[in-house]
Amino acid sequence: MIRNVFLIFAFLTSIFILGTDNLIIAPLLSQIAKTMSATPQYVSFGITLYSGAYGLFAIVLAPISDILGRKKAIGISGFTFGICSIALAFCSFGWLFLMLRFLTGLSAAVLGPGLWAYCADNFKAHKREMMISWMMSFFSLSTVLGIPIGLLVSRIFNWQIIFLFTGIVMLFSIGIFYVYGIATRQIQFSLKKHFSNIIKAFRVCLETK
Repeated sequence: MIRNVFLIFAFLTSIFILGTDNLIIAPLLSQIAKTMSATPQYVSFGITLYSGAYGLFAIVLAPISDILGRKKAIGISGFTFGICSIALAFCSFGWLFLMLRFLTGLSAAVLGPGLWAYCADNFKAHKREMMISWMMSFFSLSTVLGIPIGLLVSRIFNWQIIFLFTGIVMLFSIGIFYVYGIATRQIQFSLKKHFSNIIKAFRVCLETK
């Protein structure tokens, strides 16, 4: 019972941060640009790079959790996400800021699908639907609340606080998951076949009239 409570907390917190991190910097662009001695337009690419890396690379990187096992993949990607977020709080160069945003997006591309897959694999049928529903609700709420949270932070604190906070919370959540999560076995997986299936799917989409 206690293990499930901790796992649910870790899952929902991680999913919420992944969704919030996309647009949370939108109200902070002016502050960030001033620190970086750059323009808000330049810094705004941080939003594009995060969401682009998450959306475009998820289809390619998601099977990593099949290769390494769910627990290990979630642990590595969550740790990378947290460290990159904390590093963003101390960043003072525009190019480094954009690079770190891209890396957090890549980490999210592994972490997000890994969390969903772990939930589908390890929660019993009567709990699986409830857990997936809660995760979907938290992810949807996070995309809606990202900008208001960023706006609130911009009025009370400086922009570095938000990245420091999200990074620490993510590391804490992943730490809880690693302690209470179930280790899953690796499966045989063919990257060649995976990429072949992706190409076939795109071809079908293009050929559909």
